Amino acid sequence: YCVAGTNKDGEECTMSVNGSSSLAANNLELVATGVSSLSKFGLFVFGDVQDQVPFGQGFLCVSLGGQFYRLNPVETYDNVDVVTRLVDNTMPPADNISAGQTWYFQFLYRDAGVTNASDGIGICFLP
Repeated sequence: YCVAGTNKDGEECTMSVNGSSSLAANNLELVATGVSSLSKFGLFVFGDVQDQVPFGQGFLCVSLGGQFYRLNPVETYDNVDVVTRLVDNTMPPADNISAGQTWYFQFLYRDAGVTNASDGIGICFLP
């Protein structure tokens, strides 16, 4: 859901996942593919309400009007196309996730001095 902004490489950054949405398995990995080669840092965010409002060169796909969390620390990298992050649901803020809930995730990053954003992905969590 939601639209990714086109980055300075002419690509759109898209979200996907590896692993399982099972809280017991606790092996969910967020994957942002198509990160600008000019980007040096970014941040995965998540919340309980989806949205699509203009944000930098793209759209904010996670509503600030609901629960909104940052998966700190900020990801730092150099000239990569893919950025990943494990979601440890035993640690804050991911410990707010409960079975049966759907949460929405997105990757926000700097792209040659401007803010850009991936598309969004909704994940329904299982026990």
